[in-house]
Amino acid sequence: WADGNAGPDGVRPVLSPQTRIVSIGPVTSETLREHGLTVDVEASEHDIDGLLQALLADATARRG
Repeated sequence: WADGNAGPDGVRPVLSPQTRIVSIGPVTSETLREHGLTVDVEASEHDIDGLLQALLADATARRG
């Protein structure tokens, strides 16, 4: 993890600079931040449909 700790399997993942972190809601976002990660996209509706909509909106916005 970004805070230097290994994950549950003992492996510390390495994320590329292009990795975007997506969260289903504020509780998940806070947990990610506690682990030193930056949330790029958070769903407004905290379910799978909301997550998908957030991903699609982000992809559309990034295309310009």
